[in-house]
Amino acid sequence: VPVFTAGGGYAYVLEPTFGYVIGLIMGAYVAGVILRRFGTLKLGNIFLSGIAGLAAIYIIGAIYQVLIFTLYLSYPVAEAFKTLLPLPLMFAAHAIIILIIALILPKAKTMIGLYRQEKFKKNASCADCAD
Repeated sequence: VPVFTAGGGYAYVLEPTFGYVIGLIMGAYVAGVILRRFGTLKLGNIFLSGIAGLAAIYIIGAIYQVLIFTLYLSYPVAEAFKTLLPLPLMFAAHAIIILIIALILPKAKTMIGLYRQEKFKKNASCADCAD
């Protein structure tokens, strides 16, 4: 979704794609709350929380887009809904990206944890040598 194609400023609130900006805020919140409730960074947990956040972005953005098209820009309702046709393809593409991140993130966390353990052991052994 091309969010800032028409520039910025206060008038941007009346652009049809501004709802996706609002959706980003809510999507991040939803994904964070769900992932925190899961408690662990497992593949399924990361993927489900990411998909829930993505769904929040698209739902809020699509509702806002249709409202602006129909109420502010005076488009017929059918025309406003035609603007939503590419959304399922974009949702699927973003879901694939979330899956890739979900596959990489736990491995990265493990690698960072191992690095910290090695660094701690190194510092602890040097502290013993100083005494």
